[in-house]
Amino acid sequence: MFWVDGYGTMKISSLVRLWDIKEIETMSSESNISNAQTKNMGIAGNSLKLYAVCAMLLEHFAVFVPTSNPIKYIMLFFGRSAAPLFFYFIVEGYHHTHNRNQYTRNLAIFAVISYIPFILCFDGALTWETCLNLNVIFTLLIGLLVIRARHEIQNPFIKYFTIGLLFVLSCFGDWGYIAPLIILTFDVFYGDVKKQAYAYAIIALVRPIMQSNLIVNILSPVLSLSNPHIRSLDFSSWNILLLQQMGALLPVFLLNLYNGGKGKSNSFTKWGFYVIYPLHLLIIGIIRIVFSI
Repeated sequence: MFWVDGYGTMKISSLVRLWDIKEIETMSSESNISNAQTKNMGIAGNSLKLYAVCAMLLEHFAVFVPTSNPIKYIMLFFGRSAAPLFFYFIVEGYHHTHNRNQYTRNLAIFAVISYIPFILCFDGALTWETCLNLNVIFTLLIGLLVIRARHEIQNPFIKYFTIGLLFVLSCFGDWGYIAPLIILTFDVFYGDVKKQAYAYAIIALVRPIMQSNLIVNILSPVLSLSNPHIRSLDFSSWNILLLQQMGALLPVFLLNLYNGGKGKSNSFTKWGFYVIYPLHLLIIGIIRIVFSI
């Protein structure tokens, strides 16, 4: 009787364990389905990158639209949302890439490739005055180096000295010191998209105030360091600049819709921006030179 009871007890115990395992598997399956449904509800990372590329093209090709045409300002408004999204995905790239050195090297290579096209597009020719006007991929590279320094340099003095030096170097690039500041902010709040979006919103709101007509004359020497093209702007141009900066608030809403997923991946989503960026700048630069625009 004892042997039978023992066998029966063992059998019941095994059934209970099997039931527990099946319940855990069911819960895990339901959790995976729930996560998948959540990701399907928002915007995937690659979709945001595609939007950013299109917005960038709108902003840059707006140069061919007359200032009297309202479409120009719509293009500039949406265009200003591109760079902050690229800044965001620099942080995502740092935390997800399998090879950070290769990631850094790729940015450096495309920053060099984009050097001449950027100057041709915005300055018309390479001169001593324009040779230090550096493109946004250079600025992205600086931002990546800032967060690498934050995470990978152990000595506090060397870490903060390096970060400070990188901020100074960023003043020669597109978006100036604002770019590494935004990238660093995204990195500090990494893991919480809402905090990242709201912290970025503060920077995006402060920037146009700092560049308003009211204080432009007072701060123009400082502002010119953060943007190589700012010194050439007249008073009416500040209104356009202000509109552009307000468009920079769009990423706040877009990031709140980001579902954390990568989305469909292909060669375009991986390399599209790096190829399109120098190519479209070169096309715009050539058109402006040929037609004296």
